[in-house]
Amino acid sequence: MVIHQNNQLQNKKLRNWVKMSMKLREHVLKILPEYHNAVVKGDKTFEIRKNDRDFMVGDWVKLLEFDGEKITGNYIDARITYVTNYEQKDDYVVFSIQTYGFGFHSEDTLQKIVNRQSKSFNQYIDNYMYFEGKVLTHENILAFPSSLEQTHIHAVRHMLISEGYNPDEFKVSEIPICGVYYFEKANKPSGTDYFSVFINDQGNIVPQYSTKKYDKNGYNTFPCRTIKEAIEKNEC
Repeated sequence: MVIHQNNQLQNKKLRNWVKMSMKLREHVLKILPEYHNAVVKGDKTFEIRKNDRDFMVGDWVKLLEFDGEKITGNYIDARITYVTNYEQKDDYVVFSIQTYGFGFHSEDTLQKIVNRQSKSFNQYIDNYMYFEGKVLTHENILAFPSSLEQTHIHAVRHMLISEGYNPDEFKVSEIPICGVYYFEKANKPSGTDYFSVFINDQGNIVPQYSTKKYDKNGYNTFPCRTIKEAIEKNEC
C-alpha cells in the first residue's frame, strides 16, 4: 500500500511537469553580429522584440546571426527566463535569456531549421524510439526529428560540455515520460555515469538523482545543481 501511494505521488509530479512543459516552444530569431557577440560574451542577457509570437517564460530561442544580407551560420541556443512589456513600444516586449550553447550551423542544417519553422512551434513528439540508444554527438542530435526532445537533448549536450564532460561519450538511455530524460556512458557497462534530468515548471533543465531509500514524503528522486552531482549521488 505504501509503495502504491509512493508511485501515485511520483506519477502526479511527473504529470504536472509534462502539463507545463508541453506548452513550451522554440522560436528562431535573427540577431545582428554586434548583438550576437555581446550575448556570447555574456554582456547582453536580454532581447527586445515585437511580441508577434506571444513570448513566454520557458520558451526556447535560437538566435541566428544575420549580417544584414544573409544568415552567417553562427547561432545561440537560449531559454526565456523573464518577460515584460514595461515601458516598451506598443506590441513589444523585453525578455531575459539564459544561454545554453553556441555554435555554427551548415547551410543544410539552416535549411532544416527554416523548414521546421513553417510549423507553428516545436512540441513533444512523444516517441522514445527516435532518441533512446542514440549517442549525444552533434550530428545525431541534428538528425533527430524537430521537437522539444531534440531541443532538450541538445541543451544537455551543452551542459555536459560546460561541466568538462565529453558528450560524445554519453547516450540517451531512456525517456520514460515527456520532459524526463535518462543518460549514461555509451560504451561502458550499463549504468556507468548514469544521470537524469527533468523540465521543471519554469522550463529549466534540472539534473536529478535517485536513491534506494524513500524520504518521509515518499520520494526517492531529488533535484540537484549539476550533472556531476547527479552522477555522484545516483544510487539506482
